[in-house]
Amino acid sequence: MFLNWKYLALFICNQLGSVLYVVSLKDNDLSFIVPFVNSMTFVFVLIGDFLLGEAKFNKLTSFGVAMIVTGIAISIQTKLQS
Repeated sequence: MFLNWKYLALFICNQLGSVLYVVSLKDNDLSFIVPFVNSMTFVFVLIGDFLLGEAKFNKLTSFGVAMIVTGIAISIQTKLQS
């Protein structure tokens, strides 16, 4: 399993994401970080699938990613204003 470079690359990215999540929980508000990380997980999984040739972008997928990113941007803007 670890001899497959594609699997190993995604595994390392996943583990780095977990470390970043724990570090960000220490320094930030829980009610902001958890929705941010959970929603961005979908975007990063889609990007990983696309880079590995597993997923194809279409209009619906692009719309979904745009909605997630828009929601995160609104959340960040609201957090900065308060």
